[in-house]
Amino acid sequence: ASSVMPATISGIASASALVGGTGSYRRHESSPSLAPTASPSTATVATPSPTPSSAAVTTSATSNTASCSSPTLTNGVAWSTSWSPYNCTSSVWNTPVSANPTYASYSSTVIAGQFANGNTQAVRENEAGAWDYGHPIFYASSSDPLVTVHCTQYCNTSSNGGYPTQINIPAAARPAGGSDAHMAVIQPDGNEIDFWATTQPAGNWTTGSTLTAASAVNCGSFSTGSGVLAVGPAATAGGACLAAGLLRANELLSGHINHALFIVVQCAVGAVYPASAGAATGQCSSGVGPPLGGRLWYDVPDATTNASTTLHPWEKAILNALHDYGGFVEDASGGSSVSGIGFMTESSQDSYSFGQSDPFAALSAQGWFSTNVSGSLEPRWIGASPWNPSSVSFSSHMHWLAPCSAQGAC
Repeated sequence: ASSVMPATISGIASASALVGGTGSYRRHESSPSLAPTASPSTATVATPSPTPSSAAVTTSATSNTASCSSPTLTNGVAWSTSWSPYNCTSSVWNTPVSANPTYASYSSTVIAGQFANGNTQAVRENEAGAWDYGHPIFYASSSDPLVTVHCTQYCNTSSNGGYPTQINIPAAARPAGGSDAHMAVIQPDGNEIDFWATTQPAGNWTTGSTLTAASAVNCGSFSTGSGVLAVGPAATAGGACLAAGLLRANELLSGHINHALFIVVQCAVGAVYPASAGAATGQCSSGVGPPLGGRLWYDVPDATTNASTTLHPWEKAILNALHDYGGFVEDASGGSSVSGIGFMTESSQDSYSFGQSDPFAALSAQGWFSTNVSGSLEPRWIGASPWNPSSVSFSSHMHWLAPCSAQGAC
């Protein structure tokens, strides 16, 4: 089963936790990160020549209807809302749902069970600290510490040429504090190296340190790659790269999301494209549930959603993204029967490590509230727990699409 530490607003265990690791992974407890450093740093990606840690990170991306651009990537600072990682014309994360998509044969049966009580899961951040099951992302320059990668269990040597035996990593970078301990480090050449069950460093990373993780994988180009692995193992159960489909605070604030969403369910049944070959996670005991890689679609047009007078802008942003791009099942939270959907929100560890404010705090203007959770390094911000707005009928308007949708064939 996927390794997930469930959590509620109070920090007591429940099935509402977001995220996990690869389905067959075991738990790996990890301590909260060290205190934040004073300021952010930036790094240059996609240039092999030496550059200082304060240099800008730039990536190139081809424009599509999602209006992708080429942002400067700065550690601790959110990238532009107009840009999305991975290839803007071919990645499933950046490809809109067709005008008349084909439903999967199991759609109505799964939806009826999944949303029998509306949506039962929360929308909240993955705050820095012991309950962070998010995906911190860091950008390295060639002048950052060069460390040795030691992979102990699920070591992908086939995808994109295999994971490197050494990487550059910002000194203050830290994996998520939960036992999944995910972390992505974008290299100077632009490749995304993903880790699961990463051991916390005793202090800052220094040249000659060893980064130990239970899983290591080269996910390919951060700007032009696919964002998924055809061949596992990956750092996520379905094979998604760690930056894929994240709900980011600045996107929720803007009211617009230009990509598909990373969906977390309680359990799954099998796997379909674009899940990695051999992808697996906790199976639904009833045999009723969506597959890993399954694409969920909300059939209500954006104009109808935007006309609502009861939904906050952040809620409209999620619903419109589910209509425009859908969401892909990439992990399970460990239940035995499917109920509702959760989303992978960005980890605040990125910001915390570099002394920046929590990006979700600004959503208080849209009804988000905070609570202090034991083991957290900062308050947890919550949009809704559960997220089940009265004006939205999940059971009537959600559909699981056939794999040909993600393949661009229907």
